[in-house]
Amino acid sequence: MRVPRTALLVFFGLLVGIAGTPAGAQISFTEHTLGGDPAGMYYRVGGSGPPLLLVHGFGVSGKEWDRFADDFASEFTVIIPDLPGHGESLRPLEPWDYEAVVSLLGKMLDELEVESAYAIGHSAGSTSILRMAISDLDRLRGMVLVGQTHRVPLATREAIRAYPDFSDLTGEDQELFASFHRNGPQQFSDLITQFRGLADDFVAYDLTPEHLSKVTIPTMVVMGDKDPFYPMDFVTEFYLALPNSALWVVPGQGHFPVWPEFGGDEKAAEDFPDRVRAFLSASG
Repeated sequence: MRVPRTALLVFFGLLVGIAGTPAGAQISFTEHTLGGDPAGMYYRVGGSGPPLLLVHGFGVSGKEWDRFADDFASEFTVIIPDLPGHGESLRPLEPWDYEAVVSLLGKMLDELEVESAYAIGHSAGSTSILRMAISDLDRLRGMVLVGQTHRVPLATREAIRAYPDFSDLTGEDQELFASFHRNGPQQFSDLITQFRGLADDFVAYDLTPEHLSKVTIPTMVVMGDKDPFYPMDFVTEFYLALPNSALWVVPGQGHFPVWPEFGGDEKAAEDFPDRVRAFLSASG
């Protein structure tokens, strides 16, 4: 059975007054691996200004941010990792562990001599930076969470367990998702196996109001009101539990609300960098 793209997209899913690179210029990004280890976590750095960490969702890679990278790098030093097992980061986490991801992101920032940064995450990337904010409030100045709440419905967990094999995807989607990873189909197939295991994660995906009350940094939550992962009552509960938060709901959108290449809204994608900058600028 071939699985349609709409089903796939259910799952795989800062201006502070310092002058940077002129707007509209194409940014040159340098490439690195954590600790110089060829199989270690890969990351790119470009632009100038305060540090801004961009963390992608599960099953894709740092390329997810290519639409926005140059725009943000005109005013920030943008840092874009490929999470373990994704993209150019060939060494996977076995099993997937968000605390280990947070530790690696922290080591990357240490390697860059970044004491604190702004951060934007999508889906699993949002989970990662939210966990970072809970464990080390001094590490982040402010964050934007796209496609994220504090709990995952049981129905979603069942759907994650039943995620199709690579061979069951349409040819178009096989090509799309393989294109994010150096080792193509095999790498994405391995990630599917890890993804299914996330259905049983009741640590990162079952946060209490007590956990969230610790997150006092400015936080913008960006959600599509048709996100099949997270119903709006979960979104509202999440937003209200964060002490210093703003909520942007993108009408009619799912889990990739600001990525038109994944079915997201073109106008929301156009507005996204300016909204993020305005929010983080106002938050100081």
